[in-house]
Amino acid sequence: MKQVIQLHKKYDELQKKYGEPSLSSIYGAGDIDNPKVMFVFMNPTGRNIASEPSWTGLRAPWIGTKQVWDIFYNLGFLNEDIYKSIKEYKSEDWSVDFCNQVYSKVEDNSLYITNLAKCTQLDARPLKNSVFKDYLDLMFKEIEVVNPKIVISFGNGGRYRIRTYDPLGVNEML
Repeated sequence: MKQVIQLHKKYDELQKKYGEPSLSSIYGAGDIDNPKVMFVFMNPTGRNIASEPSWTGLRAPWIGTKQVWDIFYNLGFLNEDIYKSIKEYKSEDWSVDFCNQVYSKVEDNSLYITNLAKCTQLDARPLKNSVFKDYLDLMFKEIEVVNPKIVISFGNGGRYRIRTYDPLGVNEML
């Protein structure tokens, strides 16, 4: 499982500015070498166990959560055994090894999963547009480094925010 490590320090500075002080940033993860698809969600929540400072594994989107993985399973990116475990496990049941298994499948399928904002909140409330604007240049840098063939964004206005910058010709692909 790979991450764009050179951006982590800047993301952590924004976590201190906008995130819950007791939680850590959640970074993107998966195939960082020209994947077929980059999935961009809006922002992480405290339900992601990787946001806990004591977590020693990959700090990546959706660790310890259930519903979003339906998308990846229905698209054929997760095998049934891993998917069943995701659906059965409680958040605290996710181990570092299980997280690595899940994200190995993400990488094997030439996918990269990230959030526009990396600051973790206790809940799933939408962030203010001004927060997203502070993350936008870093998001463009992440897209540039990862160099995906296609970017698919989810959430409140995420498509608009990302489509405002198109160095890779993404708008033509969508």
